[in-house]
Amino acid sequence: MMDVFKNKKIALCVCGSISAYKSVDLASKWVQQGADVKVLMTKSAQKFIGKATFEGITHNKVIDDLWNNESDLNIDHLDIAKNSDLIIVSPITANMISKLAQGISDDIISTTLLATEKPLIIAPAMDGNMYDHFGVKNNIEILKKNGVIILEPESGYLASGLIGKGRLRNLEEINNEVKRVLTLTDDFKGKNILISAGGTREPIDAVRFIGNRSSGKMGHSLAEICLQRGANVTLVTTSDLSVPMGIKKISVSTAEEMKSEIIRRIDSVDCIIMAAAV
Repeated sequence: MMDVFKNKKIALCVCGSISAYKSVDLASKWVQQGADVKVLMTKSAQKFIGKATFEGITHNKVIDDLWNNESDLNIDHLDIAKNSDLIIVSPITANMISKLAQGISDDIISTTLLATEKPLIIAPAMDGNMYDHFGVKNNIEILKKNGVIILEPESGYLASGLIGKGRLRNLEEINNEVKRVLTLTDDFKGKNILISAGGTREPIDAVRFIGNRSSGKMGHSLAEICLQRGANVTLVTTSDLSVPMGIKKISVSTAEEMKSEIIRRIDSVDCIIMAAAV
């Protein structure tokens, strides 16, 4: 899977959020795996993290102004919009979500987003009250209906000191979604695939059980590959491993529970892959 990022062109757009610093890790990971990462920043983003950090990691100049172009075409936003394999905005603020949903283009990022037809992923990050505002919710629904991939924020402790939904999505999950989108093919499109994974546990009493050390990694990897090839994937698993968005995960513990979930779905799938250790 290391070759997924090799020679891929990724545009990483960074908006003005306290979580902007986390995008440095994403850029570093992708560059290390062979991607050409171009970073676009709003002026607000630079209040939280400097351009030099991204430039040192990506070996590319940060693009932050519509009027200071350095690309061969001398039109940075059109160059990025046309030639990137994928564009991701992480973090994206309520302000940028609004611009994108309403077709406003008044800075380098919003103009690039409106000009592209490439796959677009956004990862919102903001205070919980802002994320729950009806205006933000309505704009997100507009984006979903138009094919934008939304990585919903997590719940937890926020910079404001409140507890709520608004934390940037886990970086591993963001990376997995980018990887999934970069490797999308359609040879499994429309196929429904059911996969079992992990090791079952049979309780002896409230404390002891009979089980095995199966990690579930093989079944989870198979599920991820099927998803990347366009299938509708249902994963019945005993493992607590995270799965990419798009996989329907059903958690079970015992062999009987796994059997029940599989039998319930057996007539509605095209293929079953039994990778669990029962």
